[in-house]
Amino acid sequence: MTGCVVSRLGLCIALALFCDSTARAQDADVIRIALSRNENVVYGIVSGISLDQKTVAEALAKTPVKLPDPLPAGTIVGFSSSADVFMLVEPGPRPDAAWLTVDANMNRDLRDDTRVEVAKHEKQGDGAIVRIRRAYPGTPPKETWLPYRITYEPRTNKGGELERRFYLSPTYRTEGTFRVQGVDYALELSDYNFAGRFDRSNLSRGTVLRIRPRDDPPENGVYLAGHELIPLGSRFYEVRDGALDGSWIEIARNTLPEAAIGRAVADFRLTDTASKAFQLAEYRGRYLLLDFWPSWCGPCVAEFANIKSTVEKYANQPLSIIGINLDTEKQLEPARKIVADKGLTWRQVMEGRGYFLPIYQWLGRLPENRGVFPLYAIIGPDGVVRYATNDFRKMERFLEATFSPRGNADDFIFVPLSRGPRSKIAGPLPVDFDRPAARALRQNPKLKLPANLPADARIGHLPNGIVVVARPAADANRLIVRVDLNGDMDLANEDDVEIAVVARGDVKVEEAKAFQTILAYASGAQSYMPFRFAARATAAGSGGAQPQLLYFGYDRPSSGTFVRDGVEYQVQITDPTLDLFFSPEDANAQGFLALKKKQGGKWVDVSAAAGRFQIGGRSFRLRHVHDDGQLVEFEAERQP
Repeated sequence: MTGCVVSRLGLCIALALFCDSTARAQDADVIRIALSRNENVVYGIVSGISLDQKTVAEALAKTPVKLPDPLPAGTIVGFSSSADVFMLVEPGPRPDAAWLTVDANMNRDLRDDTRVEVAKHEKQGDGAIVRIRRAYPGTPPKETWLPYRITYEPRTNKGGELERRFYLSPTYRTEGTFRVQGVDYALELSDYNFAGRFDRSNLSRGTVLRIRPRDDPPENGVYLAGHELIPLGSRFYEVRDGALDGSWIEIARNTLPEAAIGRAVADFRLTDTASKAFQLAEYRGRYLLLDFWPSWCGPCVAEFANIKSTVEKYANQPLSIIGINLDTEKQLEPARKIVADKGLTWRQVMEGRGYFLPIYQWLGRLPENRGVFPLYAIIGPDGVVRYATNDFRKMERFLEATFSPRGNADDFIFVPLSRGPRSKIAGPLPVDFDRPAARALRQNPKLKLPANLPADARIGHLPNGIVVVARPAADANRLIVRVDLNGDMDLANEDDVEIAVVARGDVKVEEAKAFQTILAYASGAQSYMPFRFAARATAAGSGGAQPQLLYFGYDRPSSGTFVRDGVEYQVQITDPTLDLFFSPEDANAQGFLALKKKQGGKWVDVSAAAGRFQIGGRSFRLRHVHDDGQLVEFEAERQP
């Protein structure tokens, strides 16, 4: 009996030691995660197959392919540059189908591959699944056959000719699970560049890493490029290595602290183009503007003229600037040429490490749009990150506030906001035909209306300025609507669209007609979104009034965080008019802005009395909200 007790005790101790060692191994500095392939994935991303014979001829000149001789009647050669695969396209057995012969074994010979029928795409999941051979060098070399979905969308052009369009998308990804700090995570590698390659370098060229706590809904996952730091609990990890075929990935703990507006910058060590090593701490006592740019980024290069003007404007202020190039070693020569051609006189860093430069991995998380260029970040004289943005015009606002005669950076808080991951269609709300601003549209000299507009036509607009004209149709159950789709105030060239008038009561989004609109912001950015319009019958006894015109907008709150006096805050703004445009009137709406602070590990509301918020022991008011909803500015109450 005694021996049995000892044995059980020993077993318990052994199991405890094993579990403890497993937990510690899972929380190790380096974690290797085994991945398996899921071949039943539907992507929202596709790549077109080129049938342009000039493009195909250029591809064949670079990569010779053996073709049937002669080609069957009506057959042409197609090419997918993303998947690097050739195919034969010929008329199908019926008008709504085509035959496709794909070089599936990738031997550059289209004479030994199987022909498949691809029917017209009608619904999600349609199309033919073709497995394409992918080879991976190594010792020993490996190969696999990855499934791709090919869809067919025939169209008749204005000349009455049939245009055959084919699209390709992968139907696979690799998946695995692991544990960090007592939490189980699910990890996915999705092949957005279609080549079937998953190693570290490909994770910064289109292959995407997605990660979430295993118990969270799948839609809650965060998408990351291979160079981005992975937040897991209270730690950061980065991709250290991975198998080319996606069978495993290795992540390593990164020692960088979490980046935040209002938090001290890590003291990065960099080397400039004069081969001089330096640290950011050398700029203490001055504002330091960091301009991150790769040579391929046209908007980054186009902004250099404005940056030069800014340098001249604040020449007498404590402001320095450093350009940080994010090209790889192979692209440094074009980058050097840009610096010379543009006459950039400020310090440049060109280390040839691409996106894997640690200072970018850290600060690239802060702007409105993570991982998007241009990127500008500014550090205060105290070494604290004051602001980061993708829009230099917004950075100019920060500099103007800081260096104005009454300026004091401690009196301003600039918070970049990111839009939510998804836009929820919401509404409906009425189109404004009655307010003075709507009536004044007729007097606007820029407004061009359709010719012979009847007297009973109504002219109105959405809160974001999109102009709408509505008039009765011959059928009382229909309404004719014309929308200024491109925002140029010229409705003469837009098309009339008849929409059905639905019965009184609730109107469903399925009953609305989508109009693809362009919305322009003060920053120069544009939003392309389909606003949906519906007509609802007016109440009985309204004297023959026209149906009410409604629009469905988008519920997509924007949020961001910052640190003040050691306390972390969260800002969220909600668009009351659902029009993707934030006006000064919106800021006065009930519940427009919510401010929270982290207390005891939880977010608690910060009360606002008379529009004032207590932030870090001082009273601040809302100073400005950018019309795109991606910047909120607070200003401290000044003492009399």
